[in-house]
Amino acid sequence: MPRAGSPDTTHLTIYTSAR
Repeated sequence: MPRAGSPDTTHLTIYTSAR
């Protein structure tokens, strides 16, 4: 799992929010 603040985490957060 990517660390908090990583681009992957940010992308995941935005993706989840979009959904």
